[in-house]
Amino acid sequence: MLRRMVTPRLAATGQMRVSSSTGLTVLVGLVLVTAVLWGGGTRQGFLGDVAVQLLAIPLLVASLWRLVTSDVPGRPNPTVPIAIVCLVILAAVAQVVPLPPSFVASVGWTKPEISHTVGPAWVTLSQTPQATWAALLSPLPPVAIFFATTQLASHSRRQIAALVLALGS
Repeated sequence: MLRRMVTPRLAATGQMRVSSSTGLTVLVGLVLVTAVLWGGGTRQGFLGDVAVQLLAIPLLVASLWRLVTSDVPGRPNPTVPIAIVCLVILAAVAQVVPLPPSFVASVGWTKPEISHTVGPAWVTLSQTPQATWAALLSPLPPVAIFFATTQLASHSRRQIAALVLALGS
């Protein structure tokens, strides 16, 4: 197995280079183990959820970087999954962007909690912007794992599947 990770040019010099697929596999496994052991709370904002989300950020960056920069023949076009994720992010961000008082007055929409304020107030579409931000961050680990596993070789995917089975038993 280690022989597959050593490039032929470096093998002649006695140096070894671990492939980036191995690093991605390790990161996916780390996020999965952390999610199973710490994550999965019934309420958002627990330390375990935050730890899993923070650990998923480097995985997401590494997998998207590899997805965009590599030209592997036979790999599906990443445009559609990236566009779907961007649309979901855009929908959530649109809910927390404050709207000007003139727009709110022209629509005739007011929030009950700001109807007693003295002057015009900037309001968001979301009733609870903090919960909207938390909901925006909650799919970060599964999205990172999805994009990372699309970049893995079949043997690495089998290793991740074995890890999931081991964590479930």
